[in-house]
Amino acid sequence: MKTFLKDKAIPICTLVLIAGLIFFAYGCEPKAVSLLDPSRMVSTNELKAEFEYLKSQLENRLETIEQKRQFKDLILQQGLTFTATGQIDPVGLATSIIALLGIGAAADNVRVRKKLKVATNGKSPNPENS
Repeated sequence: MKTFLKDKAIPICTLVLIAGLIFFAYGCEPKAVSLLDPSRMVSTNELKAEFEYLKSQLENRLETIEQKRQFKDLILQQGLTFTATGQIDPVGLATSIIALLGIGAAADNVRVRKKLKVATNGKSPNPENS
């Protein structure tokens, strides 16, 4: 037995190392640090889902900033109209506010749908729409 192990030690060690490398290469999924919780390791699919979630959050906040900028511009425009003419243009003011409310409602609907899509991993929550 000793002579067998002595003669075959290198091939046996090589086979054991190769088997270990194959097991490691195929059996262990690579993981990375989570974007949302740095104390947790996540797989590729989980990392992609976190990225999509953060991307939707960024888009929502940029839309909110744009809405606030449009509202500020509307108020400034109405103020300039008032100072130039000395009168408030009620039709223009009402039209502008209604347009802003419509844009805000549409953006809010899109934001809610994006959150729902991320929460359900892209699947429709209604079985009828699947």
